[in-house]
Amino acid sequence: MKSIQGKFVTLSLVSILLSTLVVGGFGIWFTARTQREASDQILALTCREEANELDMQLSGIETAVMSSADLVENGLPSVESLSDDEFLESYLVHTEEMMASLARNTFGVCTFYLRLDPSLSKPLAGFLYTRQDRHEQFKQEKLTDIEAFDSTDTERVGWFYQPRDAGKPIWMDPYYNKNLGINMVSFVSPLYKDKTFVGVVGIDINFNVIMGMVRNIKPYKSSRAFLVSKDGIVQFHPDFEQGTSISDKLPELKQVVTNLRHITLGETPRTSTYTISGAKRKLTYCLLKNGMVLMLSADTSEINAPVYNLVHIVAVFTLAFSAVAALVVVQVSKRISKPLVQLVDVADRIANGDLDVELPEAGDDEVGILSRSLEITVGSLRSYIGDMSTMAYRDALTSVKNKAAYNQATARLDEELACGDANFGLLVVDINDLKMINDVYGHRHGDDYLRTCCQMVCHVFEHSPVFRVGGDEFVVLLEHGDLEGIDELLAQLEERMARSMDEQEPWERVSMAKGFARSQDGDTKTEDVFHRADVAMYSDKRSMKAK
Repeated sequence: MKSIQGKFVTLSLVSILLSTLVVGGFGIWFTARTQREASDQILALTCREEANELDMQLSGIETAVMSSADLVENGLPSVESLSDDEFLESYLVHTEEMMASLARNTFGVCTFYLRLDPSLSKPLAGFLYTRQDRHEQFKQEKLTDIEAFDSTDTERVGWFYQPRDAGKPIWMDPYYNKNLGINMVSFVSPLYKDKTFVGVVGIDINFNVIMGMVRNIKPYKSSRAFLVSKDGIVQFHPDFEQGTSISDKLPELKQVVTNLRHITLGETPRTSTYTISGAKRKLTYCLLKNGMVLMLSADTSEINAPVYNLVHIVAVFTLAFSAVAALVVVQVSKRISKPLVQLVDVADRIANGDLDVELPEAGDDEVGILSRSLEITVGSLRSYIGDMSTMAYRDALTSVKNKAAYNQATARLDEELACGDANFGLLVVDINDLKMINDVYGHRHGDDYLRTCCQMVCHVFEHSPVFRVGGDEFVVLLEHGDLEGIDELLAQLEERMARSMDEQEPWERVSMAKGFARSQDGDTKTEDVFHRADVAMYSDKRSMKAK
């Protein structure tokens, strides 16, 4: 930047008029080039970051489905057991509870289901739960008679036959489910037992949620974000109907559609240009996890508006103020070089992983636009990293909050205790017989037992956070309604544990010792409440052993 500023000053001293013309022309060229590169980078980086945001939601669905598939397959002792009506009823109830817990904790889920192969079990063996809005509770729906429809009927039974034929988990293209009246995207996994296909398990996202996220991608006022398949078929576009070919609507994108067949996940977004209604637009695109392609475009006139403004300003100053052009060049060079140097420093810090940067004050010129765009990008990165960091507070085995999340919660409770505003209770739960199950039946069933116990606690205390603080120890934080209704909830837990004793497998028979304590005057730390609850838990454990 200093060398450019020196050239500006030298030229202005040699000849005011010559310096104005040369510096003005060079400034226009340099700014136009920088603007083009910056616009490409802004579009590409925005496209990549927004794709990451969408992929994060899709990854959550994949994880939930694969976890459900593992639970379903591990809980099935044999293919022949599917013909046992008594086992089948218990098996479906248990699986339904596990999937419901996963679905409630996964963003954007509108449907979850398990469907068994009718040739191996009852014609309508399985379950289907849906909701229209993420704030609603899931409700059970009537099952579709698979055998009543042809396997090519995607809108009614494609969710069953496509993963079965593929032999692996798949993302289905967005489609309108005529059975439920919902526009959705599905991730479905086939289920196997002893290498025999036994059914499918799947979760659907309401495609309106995805469309809403795409519709809000606006790095520029003229921005258009849309989704197409790798064959160039429109899945969502604010102006074109779903199912139309993007190359039919925009013939200039035929080569882009050809390139889509070779695009790979994680690839650097590509950039192209096209014309629509006489306006030239710049386009960038990248692949999503589910096989759709996110495309982002903006009007080049908006992108290049700062360049056009600069041309006008240079022309006016050349004609009217040539006598003082040298001074203007010096001042402009200083104003341009300082924020650019600051932006370079900020960009270096961002590249080194420092997102707590303070961007220079944004003006109305192209540097200001670049600064604001970089600020948007940094905000998106912070949000993305923040979302990733929340995953660090989840227990990988049970999907409830982990010890780190519990420490975070106790810090907040300690502050409330210090202010005298605390009103909470802690339920300490310790799982019995885990070592015996690990030693006798293996750690795989030990993990099944842990998950079964945890899911029972989560189901009873569905409005309170559950933390896994040790190998077989859990803590429930009770506030508000659950705190006042603790006696009823504990009774429900006892009833569920008693019912589980009728289960066939030892790792499905839940036995847990528990102890509850409530915050009271004199408590200075959450640890005081935990200690009382822990003492009560060990007292309960001794009583259980005595019985």
